[in-house]
Amino acid sequence: MKKQLPLFVATLATLFITLTASAQGEWKWAHYWSGTDAAVNQLFNFITNTAFDEEGNLYVYGSVGADAHYDGQALAFPGNSDVSYNTYLSSLLAKFDTAGNMLWYKMVSSDGYESQPMWMELRGNNIYITGASGMSWDGNYWNFFLDTLIRKADVMNLPESERKPPYKNSRWTFFARLDLDGHVQERHFIEAYSRELIFGELRQVLPLCIGRRYRTPMHVDDMGNVHLFARFYYTGEENNPYTIVIDGDTNRTIDLYLPGGSCNEQPRFNVMVYKFAPNWELEFARLMIEHT
Repeated sequence: MKKQLPLFVATLATLFITLTASAQGEWKWAHYWSGTDAAVNQLFNFITNTAFDEEGNLYVYGSVGADAHYDGQALAFPGNSDVSYNTYLSSLLAKFDTAGNMLWYKMVSSDGYESQPMWMELRGNNIYITGASGMSWDGNYWNFFLDTLIRKADVMNLPESERKPPYKNSRWTFFARLDLDGHVQERHFIEAYSRELIFGELRQVLPLCIGRRYRTPMHVDDMGNVHLFARFYYTGEENNPYTIVIDGDTNRTIDLYLPGGSCNEQPRFNVMVYKFAPNWELEFARLMIEHT
């Protein structure tokens, strides 16, 4: 018993030291990304949400401002060395291993519109992300969408009928499915046309979520359906539809007639729930609050 006592005391001492170190919050690793070109109250650099896979790897989805940096070093774009910077707010998806090493990252960036991250979900061996982005012909335009560099000069050579998202001059909500190594497996684009008529004939094209920093939860169920819960704002006469177009295909156009009477004098704020089938047909879009 006397021989066992020193070993028992030593074990307790080791356990005490270990617990004390853990209780003090010992740092394992820490990294940061950042971007500039915004007032201090714009909050261009933030995290939307995170997820872990079964091996403990960390997936982080959020936004970064112009001139994106990681740990103080400018982010590089392998295979697209001419994209040396990003402007406005951009969406950034990154994967870290358990030791804190960044394994890969993907960017949705534009020099015409902000690219706002909305939500990420990890399901099985897939990463699902959604966000808002757009394209503009103003200036020397380019768009860095995940693995694709889109230049204004290249797009302008396409027939107008082929300029679908992410090639056409408009705003949209994007959805993408990637594998755990960051390879893009699938992507879709949803345009939402407001019911308010501008200059008597035109309607504004918007993403499904209005406003930066508004969380837009997404869920992929066991059948592969995508559910989206988004803040919603609308104006215009009740007899004018709110129109949704999927993947720029005019054969996949849905007109929704919303209640509320004329909203020209008093715009409506609401919440919309969308459900998209695995083939990306819109199964329903419903307001959470019925205006009368």
